Amino acid sequence: MSAIDTSIRVLRILPVITTTVSLMFAVDEHIFLGTWMAPIFRDRANAHLPAWFQLWGRRGRWVIILGYPTNYALGILNLLVDRPQLKLVGAEKWYWMGLFFSVGHIAIFGKRALGLLAEIRGDVPKGNSTYSMGAWLRMHTIRTFTTDLPALACFVVGALKAL
Repeated sequence: MSAIDTSIRVLRILPVITTTVSLMFAVDEHIFLGTWMAPIFRDRANAHLPAWFQLWGRRGRWVIILGYPTNYALGILNLLVDRPQLKLVGAEKWYWMGLFFSVGHIAIFGKRALGLLAEIRGDVPKGNSTYSMGAWLRMHTIRTFTTDLPALACFVVGALKAL
C-alpha cells in the first residue's frame, strides 16, 4: 500500500475519531453538569453555579471551539479527496450526512445553548440558576441524540464503506 493510499485511509477514519471525542464530551457534560441537579446539591448549586460556570466556560470552550470545526474540516476534506472512490463505494452520502449532523450541533442549537449558559452564569432566575441548568440539560440531551450521535453513526458507516 502506498503512502497516499495509507493517508487516504487515515483521512477516512479521522472524522470517526474526532466525532467520538465530541460525543464523549457531550456525554461527560451531561454526567458532571447533571450532578449539580441532585436534590442534595440544589441549594449549594444555586449558590455556586454562576461563579463556577464563569470558570468552567473559559476552560471548557476550547473543546467546542476546536472540536466541532475540526469535525467540519475533516468531513469536508473527506468529500474533496478521492471523491469518485467515495461515490463508487457508496460512502459519499454518509460523509455528507455526518457533516450535516455535526454542523447541526452549532447551527440548530448554538444560539439557545449559549443563551442558557449565559443565564446560568448570570444567575437567572435570581437565586435559582438550577432552573436554567435544567433547561440547558434538557436541550443538551436532545442535541446530543439528534446531532452528535447521528453524526458519529454516519461517519462510522462512511468509513466502513470507504475502507
